Amino acid sequence: MRKFLSVLVSLLLGFSSFLPTTANAVTPATAPGTYSSIDQTSPLNIDGYDVAAVKQATFLVVWTRYPVSQDIQSLITQSLQNVPGSQSTTNAVYFSGVPAPGQTITCPAPAWADSNFGQYYVQYGTDGHLYLHATKISHYVVGNNVFPSFKVKKEITGTSTFPDSGFDFVLKEGSTTVGTAHADKADTPFSFNLNSNFHMPITFTMNEVQPSPVPTGWTYSAISYTVTIDQNLNLTYVENDSSLLQCPPSTTTPTIFTFTNNYTTPHLPPLISTAPKQSPAPRRPPRLSVLY
Repeated sequence: MRKFLSVLVSLLLGFSSFLPTTANAVTPATAPGTYSSIDQTSPLNIDGYDVAAVKQATFLVVWTRYPVSQDIQSLITQSLQNVPGSQSTTNAVYFSGVPAPGQTITCPAPAWADSNFGQYYVQYGTDGHLYLHATKISHYVVGNNVFPSFKVKKEITGTSTFPDSGFDFVLKEGSTTVGTAHADKADTPFSFNLNSNFHMPITFTMNEVQPSPVPTGWTYSAISYTVTIDQNLNLTYVENDSSLLQCPPSTTTPTIFTFTNNYTTPHLPPLISTAPKQSPAPRRPPRLSVLY
């Protein structure tokens, strides 16, 4: 089965610290992603996708593998309308979930539906693949793009001058690098560029890259974040070896991980002259006076 989920994280600005919160905190997720339009009238194999939609003349019926908030639904709808052939839809209805074999998950008809709405459901076929069925089909749109929001922020102390080389960060799944980020200014959240697709649940580690040799005067952050994302896009993390923390319970603000570096002005040793020492002038013998 194809792995699923997002290739880019593009997020909103937010705050710079966390507090432990109640369990099941919901993190926001990104929605812009890559979608493909598929013209066919038979049930659609949706293995490996986390979003699939049936486009009708004036509405979208959207299935998501896992439940997403209304904010994310709105972003997905906007993204789907950017796909050629999906523009001009005025309504969208969402349903979610993966049924057990032999079971069916059906999209409920919304209040605005009329007798031409049709029926939409997902179920496993006899071949073992998951299919989206529709009694009315204009065309399908599929994509992978729902991914929890998080950013990184660099703070520096001891100086107001940001080094020209900036700072680099790495995101790993086990020993494999799956994302990188670069900071060229302080106190401004920035994103990881992800180079892999992911299947939830997943656990990442996030660290700052320490150059060798370390630039004179700088102390790099030793913090390591272990970040876990479950199937409902809930994000938890551990800072170094501390207790498990939840992300802030928000549907609009991304989680921001902070790394702080310190600069101490180097103390230079006193200058020592390297000029060769001059030999002292020879002492003249005392002049003798003879009295007669």
